[in-house]
Amino acid sequence: FRPLAVDFLTTAEDLCKLFLAKHELPKVAYPSLLYCWTDCVKAIDELIQLTNPEDGLQTAWYFLHPVSYFCGGEYPDGYLDKVKKPIDLGTIIQHLLTGSYKSVGAFVADCRSVSDNCHAFYAGNDEGEDLCNKAKRLYGSMEKNLGQLFLFDQS
Repeated sequence: FRPLAVDFLTTAEDLCKLFLAKHELPKVAYPSLLYCWTDCVKAIDELIQLTNPEDGLQTAWYFLHPVSYFCGGEYPDGYLDKVKKPIDLGTIIQHLLTGSYKSVGAFVADCRSVSDNCHAFYAGNDEGEDLCNKAKRLYGSMEKNLGQLFLFDQS
């Protein structure tokens, strides 16, 4: 165990010397966070907690990953023709946690796009009727929180 610990400490010291030897400061030390970041997280959490009334399962489950995740890594035929900006709740959460959103409006737009994209691709398709109903339920739930966030951002 001791040789491994010594090797670990030596590597850690070498890395510290490497980083401390650089005299330039990082351009952005930390990504900027939205001033209402916690409200955004609460809104997403509420969406994730939403369940279907008919079976009690998580409504957001199909929207937590990119569509390609459910289709063997590829988007379904015609998906990118109908959906110009694919987005899912998992990607939104990643953007929120990494500080990628520069405005509440961008966050709200992405959240709304999850439902809009589902309707754009599956509307009129019998196989997608259930997904469209779930997307409608998500949209109704998110509008309670997101509409207030967006209005607050504009004031």
